[in-house]
Amino acid sequence: MKSLTSIVDKGDKYLIIFFESQKDLHNALEVQQPWKLTESHTPFQKKKVKSDKDKKKNLKSLKGKKADRNSSTSSKNSRDKSKKPAKMNDDTRSLLKLILNLLT
Repeated sequence: MKSLTSIVDKGDKYLIIFFESQKDLHNALEVQQPWKLTESHTPFQKKKVKSDKDKKKNLKSLKGKKADRNSSTSSKNSRDKSKKPAKMNDDTRSLLKLILNLLT
């Protein structure tokens, strides 16, 4: 057993037990209990996985729509900078030309 919590709500007593493994849970379910046993899900939320159909639907809904240039944010600017190719300055360009001329 990982943890145990006891709750009293409007006179009804509830006992919440979290188990270390599924095997421990199955062992506990095999034991005859005088109270009503309710199985529940894990307390941890799982991420909702989008299906391929949802992804395609979202892509189609964005087609043909233009982005509003007036409402640019810093996060948009940082994304735009990463997409631009690095510009070479004139010194680097001239050095590359010299190396190419030497190789030919």
